[in-house]
This record gives sequence, C-alpha cells and structure tokens, in this order.
Amino acid sequence: MPIVDKEGLKLAFSTGSKPTGLDFENLIDSLEVTDAEKAIWDGKSDFDGNYDSLTNKPSIPTKVSELTDGNLYETVQGAQEKSDNAVTTANQYADGLKTDIDSVISQLQSTISDLETTVADLQTRVSTLEGSGA
Repeated sequence: MPIVDKEGLKLAFSTGSKPTGLDFENLIDSLEVTDAEKAIWDGKSDFDGNYDSLTNKPSIPTKVSELTDGNLYETVQGAQEKSDNAVTTANQYADGLKTDIDSVISQLQSTISDLETTVADLQTRVSTLEGSGA
C-alpha cells in the first residue's frame, strides 16, 4: 500500500487542511535523499554536453588516407579509372565480336554467291542436255 494517498494530498492542497489517514512524517522521510543516494549522484559525470569538454576523445579522420587501413578504400579517381577501363574493355570486346560477326557474314555471302553460281551452271548444263536430246 502506498505511503501517499493521492486523493488526500489533493484535498490538503486545495483546502489547506490535513487529510485524514495520511502520515506526514513517513511522507517527509520518504522524500528525503539519503547520504548514500547523494554519494551516488555526486559520482555522476558533470559533462556539460560540449564535445570539446571531453577528455580522451578519439581522433576522427577527415581523409580516408588517415585511416590505418586507408589503402583498402576506393577514391573517386580510382573508381573513375576502373570504370573507364571497364568501358574500354567492353568496347574492345564488342568491337571484336562485331569483327567476328562481319567475317561470318562475309563468308556466308561468299558461300551463297558460290552456290548461286553452281546452281546457274547446273541449270545451264541441264538446259544443254535437254537441248541435245541426251
């Protein structure tokens, strides 16, 4: 059961009279801070919230090169070079494929032309044979 009767306190403050059933001595004792509680609070930080007031602050690098393993990080210039190299490699590969495809097309066109010539020769021979009565 709580020491403080909320309704009784409301009545005491509104009328100025002592509410019945309320033990003010225990209430006052319960509101006092003990020496042990004071010692706990006195041991707390008195930090004012200003970062510059801190001691043993970590050093915050402003450049990747200031990191102990900075060589593992990518720079904008390095990323651009890698990107440019990848584009160049892709273009060279695509150009090589185009050359190969053009060569195959040329070979097919030559084969088709040879076949057309062969078919024309065969038609001529057939016509000649038909005309000779053989």
